[in-house]
Amino acid sequence: MHCIITPVSFDDFIHELGIFKESSFLILEYIIKSSNFNYTIMLLVIAIIIITLYFKAIIELSIKPELSLLLLLFLCFYTFHFNAARQGLLLLYSFIL
Repeated sequence: MHCIITPVSFDDFIHELGIFKESSFLILEYIIKSSNFNYTIMLLVIAIIIITLYFKAIIELSIKPELSLLLLLFLCFYTFHFNAARQGLLLLYSFIL
């Protein structure tokens, strides 16, 4: 069952988001739902974003990127953000900025 999202004005959108809401996840969810994709496409898009931002952050911030990638994979931090997709997007977005 697909959820139909009705378009809102910009003011309604800004008031709906708020400071303590997950704005990037809501925007991503709106784009995917308005395109009539199902949840597997949404999870695939989130996974691609998370992996890309992980690698970008590791390459830019790490002295030894190979060691950082191994630690990321072997200490199970890599799979955590697929279970907590909203928090993963927020965390990776904060690393990039």
